[in-house]
Amino acid sequence: ILFHLSTVPNLKIASIFTNFVPLNAGNIGVLYFFFRSGYGLYQGKKYNWMTYFKKRFFKIIPALVITMILTIVASWLIFNKIIFTQDGTINLKTLLANALGIQSLINEHSLNGATWFISVILLFYLLFPTVYWLSKKGLISLVPLSIITMVLFLFRGYHYYFMMFLCGIFAAKYQDKFPKPKYFRLFAVFMVIYASIYIYFVINYKFFFEEFVYITKLQMINDFLIILNSYYVISFAKFNAFIEKIFVIISNYSYYLFLVHWPITRFLNSINNVLIYTSLFIVITLLSCFIIKTIDGLTQRVFLWKN
Repeated sequence: ILFHLSTVPNLKIASIFTNFVPLNAGNIGVLYFFFRSGYGLYQGKKYNWMTYFKKRFFKIIPALVITMILTIVASWLIFNKIIFTQDGTINLKTLLANALGIQSLINEHSLNGATWFISVILLFYLLFPTVYWLSKKGLISLVPLSIITMVLFLFRGYHYYFMMFLCGIFAAKYQDKFPKPKYFRLFAVFMVIYASIYIYFVINYKFFFEEFVYITKLQMINDFLIILNSYYVISFAKFNAFIEKIFVIISNYSYYLFLVHWPITRFLNSINNVLIYTSLFIVITLLSCFIIKTIDGLTQRVFLWKN
């Protein structure tokens, strides 16, 4: 969210966040989610695949459709046009692509700049049954998994994200075999220091690496290593009940937060006062999350015949 606030068209607002948000903060968050998705899916162990696809559909699509409708309505009410398309209008193909979350896969206009991410994860969810089956085959699975990764590289450059997804799957599979360092706390402190120094260099890379043509690849490698190592450290951590409750509350609203925050940054673009902008952003975002979660809950009950 902070990364997206640093990219808003309002340059005054964007400059405030650009000054203290690492340029690749959004990338680290995206990669970590792909990793955790692979990890969480594999932990489900035995699957009825029809139930699996049904769960994925109802977890993602209804809230996406609700957000899309509210975004279109808000855009018309505020600007008298659809501000997310080039000509301010919308057609059936754009509507259907955004409702299914596949707009990034077919190069269609996006009504929500953050939802390219949904297109990718939906693709990985479709591939998961095959990957799950291959993961049971031992080292021989490396050949077909490498082929899938290469196809994704040729398709849209999604191989980088897919590799994180695979890392999550294999981290879940071999979690019990993780060795814990003898001086684990020292290792954890070292990782925090390393990550802090790296992020400092990323924030200031224009001062240090102006002539360093490989900076992007260096960031990708470091992002990859930071995620794997941070997961390794966290996997051994113990949290008390209060902290776990906070995690549960955040997780219950995280998808809705992801869906609503980007359109709201665009709706508030005409406000130049940073304090007013930030205050309105927080209030409207939280209210939107609550409304969409409520509607989504009712939708789930209707379609899944609950109560």
